[in-house]
Amino acid sequence: MKANGNKPVEYCPAGSWPKGGTEWFISHKESFEDPAPPGMQVNDNAGNGYELVKTFPSAPLSGLHWYVYHNLAK
Repeated sequence: MKANGNKPVEYCPAGSWPKGGTEWFISHKESFEDPAPPGMQVNDNAGNGYELVKTFPSAPLSGLHWYVYHNLAK
């Protein structure tokens, strides 16, 4: 799949991320939970660091809050 023109998009299930981590990842919470992001910076299970780039809040009962993170090393 291609996103935004010519860059490939690939779904990486938990436990199958590349050694250096993914370039981007999306985290989410239920709409009834506090919309605050999990953190401004987070680490994956391999210790790769990510920084919050954008938050997409949801209205109650209508979806999920999304948090888009970018790999600090990419």
